Amino acid sequence: MTTINLTNRKGNKLQLNGNILTGDTFSMKDYIKAYMGGKWVADQKAWQVDVAKVNRLIEQSLLTIDNEPVAPKSNASGMTYAAFLRSADDPNSDF
Repeated sequence: MTTINLTNRKGNKLQLNGNILTGDTFSMKDYIKAYMGGKWVADQKAWQVDVAKVNRLIEQSLLTIDNEPVAPKSNASGMTYAAFLRSADDPNSDF
């Protein structure tokens, strides 16, 4: 499945992979429920959405497709999770 990067009018960066929506969704959770048919999937920490409704929002220019990939989330130290895992395997690492 291909991930589609989306941006809403307020600048929230979202990722749609099939019917799974992730990204900067906390501030728009009520919107996701009301207009995308969203249901929170706790074990995936993501929203299951109605793709037809998302496509309608794209057609109405309420969501735009963003070709720039979203930077991976980092922890408080500024290190991405993947970098942390690599450093954890490094015997010379401080972690």
